[in-house]
Amino acid sequence: MSQYPTYHFYDDTRHPTVLSQVFPLPTGTEDEKFYPDEKKVLKYFSNERERRKFGAAQFCSFLRDTIEVEHCLVIPAIVSLRRIPYSIPDKPKQDLYKTATDEGYHAEQANAFLVELETILEIIPPQNRLPLFLRRLESAKSKESSVLNKNLLTIVNGIVTETRISVELSKFAGDAELSRTVREICKSHAHDEAIHSAQFQALGRWLWDAFDERTKELTSNFLHESAISRSVPDIDSLIHCFIAATGRSLKDASKIILTEYSAETMINYMLDAAKPTLKYVSHLNIYDFSDFDAMIAVESKRIEEEIHRRLKKLAR
Repeated sequence: MSQYPTYHFYDDTRHPTVLSQVFPLPTGTEDEKFYPDEKKVLKYFSNERERRKFGAAQFCSFLRDTIEVEHCLVIPAIVSLRRIPYSIPDKPKQDLYKTATDEGYHAEQANAFLVELETILEIIPPQNRLPLFLRRLESAKSKESSVLNKNLLTIVNGIVTETRISVELSKFAGDAELSRTVREICKSHAHDEAIHSAQFQALGRWLWDAFDERTKELTSNFLHESAISRSVPDIDSLIHCFIAATGRSLKDASKIILTEYSAETMINYMLDAAKPTLKYVSHLNIYDFSDFDAMIAVESKRIEEEIHRRLKKLAR
C-alpha cells in the first residue's frame, strides 16, 4: 500500500471554529446584501427591495444546502470509511472522525443564520423538498446493488463536496459588496473547510492508489457523476427565490427563470462551480476510465429537454 499523502490539519495556532461557538447573525439593516447579483433576472425586479430579497432568498437556499451537505454527504462519508475493505492508517482516519464534529457545528451555524434571516425578511422556506443535488445523488446510490459500491459512492460524494466548498465559501468571504455578517460567517466556515478539503483530497489520492483497475473505472464514473449532480443549478430553487422576492405567481416565475436559464447557461454555471473538483481529479488519471465530455453532453441534453417540456406545459 502506498504512503498516505500529507495534508494540513489543526495545530497549536489554528483551532476548529466549533471551539469558539462565536458567529454573527444578520442585523436586519436595509443595506445588508446577502448574495452577489444575479444579472439574468435583475431587469425583472421593480425595486431595490425585491433585488435585495432575491439575494437573501438565494443565501437562505445556500444555507439550507449547507445543512444538507454536512448532515447527508460529509458525515456519512466519514461513517462509510469503516465499511470499506481498505485499511486507512489510524492517524488520518482519526483526524477525519474529528472532522465530523466540525461538520455538525457548521450545520448548526448555518441553521442559526438561516432561521434569523428568514424571520427578518419573512422568507417562507420550501416545504418538504430535498435539494436537487441530494435527490440526484440518492437516486444514483439506489441504483447500486452492491453494498460496497454504495459506500464508495457515499465517500466519493464527500470528496466531491469537500473539494469545492472551501473555494465557494472563500468567494463569499472575499466579496466586499456583501454584508459583513455574510463575509464573517463564510470566512469562519472556510477556515475549517480548507482543512477538511486537504483531508478529503489526501483520502481520495490514497484510496485511488489502493484501487484495482475495475474499482478505478467505477470510481471515475462516480466522481464525474457526483461533480455534475453536486454543481448543476437547481431551477426550482431559483423559481422559489424569485417568488419569495417578487410575489409573482408560480407560473410567471417559472416562465421567467426557465426562459433566462438555457441549457448552455446551466452547464456553464455547473462547470464553474465544479472547477475545484475537476482540478483535483485531473491529478488522478480518472480520464483514462471515464468520458467526462460525454457525460456533459448527456446532461446538457437532459436540461434542454426539461426546459422545453416545462415551458411547453406552461404555454397550455
